Amino acid sequence: MTGNRIYFKCSYLTMHNRGAAGIYILPVKWNWQSQYFIKLRCFIPAELTTFAAINTETTMEQSWLKELPFAITVCDKDGKILEMNDKSVTTFEKYGGEKLLGQSLFECHPGESGEKLAALLSSGKTNCYTIEKAGIRKMIYQSPWFEKGEFMGFVELSLQLPAEVPHFIRS
Repeated sequence: MTGNRIYFKCSYLTMHNRGAAGIYILPVKWNWQSQYFIKLRCFIPAELTTFAAINTETTMEQSWLKELPFAITVCDKDGKILEMNDKSVTTFEKYGGEKLLGQSLFECHPGESGEKLAALLSSGKTNCYTIEKAGIRKMIYQSPWFEKGEFMGFVELSLQLPAEVPHFIRS
């Protein structure tokens, strides 16, 4: 989420005569102030078009998410890291920071924690707990995310907690 990156979104697939398929790709250049869409057209030989229309865009589209003061990390249903906001990148800097994008969570969760991660991904259920590390208390909230009703992975929120957290009971 830091610096400029280019993402590609497949807009649609079209079939043309002479056995070729055309695909329209929208590169999206993010600078968190604005976004630029450029439509490119390329042709793919018919023998390579054994697929239906695809959508490959995976971006944290809302710019306000970028600078939230808590870590947001998004993974797919296989545990591959898809998105990290700035706080997530700095939180995991010693493990690679932004270089973790595209990596498997299982690479940094060996043994028992990897087993817990596998169980979480297979169950698709919300997981919430608190931790304390180096005197800093955090709440970790891991929630499944869905696309058209299908489980797609997890969103993890990591929020730093104050020493005392007020608790209110409302009627």
